[in-house]
Amino acid sequence: MKHESSSNGALKLRVWFSFLMPTCAMLVLAAGCLSTAFAQSTNVVEVVSEHCDFLILYQPEATNQLSIVLRNEDHGINLRTNEVILVAAESSHIRLPAGTPFGSEGEAIWILPQSQDPNLLYLGFSAERIPFGVFARPFNFRLKSVEGPGQFFTWQAAEFGELNVKMNTRDGVNDADKTTPIIGSHEHFNWGFTASGVYRVTFQVDGQRVGESTNLVSEPSTFIFHVLPLPSEPPRLASFSMASQGEFTFDLIGTVGANYRIEASDDFLAWTEVMALQLGMSPMRVTVLGQLPFQRFYRAREL
Repeated sequence: MKHESSSNGALKLRVWFSFLMPTCAMLVLAAGCLSTAFAQSTNVVEVVSEHCDFLILYQPEATNQLSIVLRNEDHGINLRTNEVILVAAESSHIRLPAGTPFGSEGEAIWILPQSQDPNLLYLGFSAERIPFGVFARPFNFRLKSVEGPGQFFTWQAAEFGELNVKMNTRDGVNDADKTTPIIGSHEHFNWGFTASGVYRVTFQVDGQRVGESTNLVSEPSTFIFHVLPLPSEPPRLASFSMASQGEFTFDLIGTVGANYRIEASDDFLAWTEVMALQLGMSPMRVTVLGQLPFQRFYRAREL
């Protein structure tokens, strides 16, 4: 499998499938090697100005007994990581005053505030759905990683202008980057980003049940933030995989909201459109079904 780029910036993927030729021969007889494609995605919701919380769920009957969802309190729904994009609107952009741990005076920062602003996302952490008497102590809601163009912070304003910083990527991500929501409660924070763009923020939660000596730990949960304005991102193909049934799958990475055409070629000369789509989230999983010759090239082009 080989990833190539052409001089005009189109992205191409060269895939060698010699061992799949018998499968393709069967497709010729059964279906004429017709080529189809589809994009695997869910209906992605953007939350821009709603009251939302990162909610801890406890499901004792589930394989993963602890999990994290985004609770949209305004609409009364829970959203999983692949169902939601959290948006920091352009109006959240300000310049830093002097004396903060987030950067130098005058530098840019985008803040979703802990006090509700009807034009901005109002975001917190919640353990409201956890039953009393099951867990021995408050949970640890931990920051595990952040991928993005800038630094990430969560903090609360305390008395006398003090800042109670809970998460701060400027000094790395370690065990100190956490908050401890009390069972049955939720609390709101300021959320800061030092550059516009796409951030992938991963959390994990743990708690200890009464009478036990080990913690229950959730799977890491990665939520996507869009800090506006988003810069234009050239399309890329990544994370390739294939199946013996003739399925070829990859991630399409690009500008969310942009329209792209996926094209295929056997010789780099003649290109055939296999699908057109609007990128609802980045990356988005795409699968091409059908014909797989010895070598085939794929590219993504913006419409």
